[in-house]
Amino acid sequence: SQCFFLIIHQYFLKISCLPNLELLKICLDWWKFFFYKFEEKKNSILIEKLSNCFFIDLIIVLTGRMAKPEEILIRENGSGEVIRETIIDTDSNVLYEKIRKVLIVLVKLEPSFSQQFFLKKLSLQFQKTYWNRKSLSSICWSIGSISNAFSPEEEKKFLVNVIKDLLLLCEVKKGKDNKAV
Repeated sequence: SQCFFLIIHQYFLKISCLPNLELLKICLDWWKFFFYKFEEKKNSILIEKLSNCFFIDLIIVLTGRMAKPEEILIRENGSGEVIRETIIDTDSNVLYEKIRKVLIVLVKLEPSFSQQFFLKKLSLQFQKTYWNRKSLSSICWSIGSISNAFSPEEEKKFLVNVIKDLLLLCEVKKGKDNKAV
C-alpha cells in the first residue's frame, strides 16, 4: 500500500513536468488535495518518507512551471492623473494561483531547502550557459509568490539576498533588453 502510494505520487510528479497545461492544472488540484489531507495526518511515516525527497522535487518542478502573475501598470492619463491598470490573463492567473498555493505549503515544509534552492537558481543566472530570461522570470515569480511563507526574520534575510543578486545581475548583464527582464 505504501509502495503504491509512492509510485502514484512519482507519476503525478512526472506528469507535472509535461508541457500540457491542462494536465498540470489537474496535478495541481491533486497536490492541493494531498496537502489538505497531509495536514490531517502529519505524523504519518509515509508522509515523512515523501517529504525527504519528493517535496523537494516538486518545488523544483513547480518553480520551472511557474506562470506569470497578474500585471499592474501605473501610468499617467491625459489629464495628468496617475492611474492603475490591471492586465488580466485569466488562464495565466489561475495557473499562477494554483502553483502559488502549492509552493507556499512546500516552502513551509522545506524552508531551508527552499531558500537555498531559489538563491542557487538565481546565482546560476550569472553564468552564460544558464542565463535565460524565461527561467529568470519563473524564479522571480516563484519567489514573489511565496511571500509570507517564512518567518518575518527569515523572509527579510532571504529577500535581501535575492535583491542583492538581482541588482548585481543588472550590473553584469549589459544591454537595455536584459535589464528590462
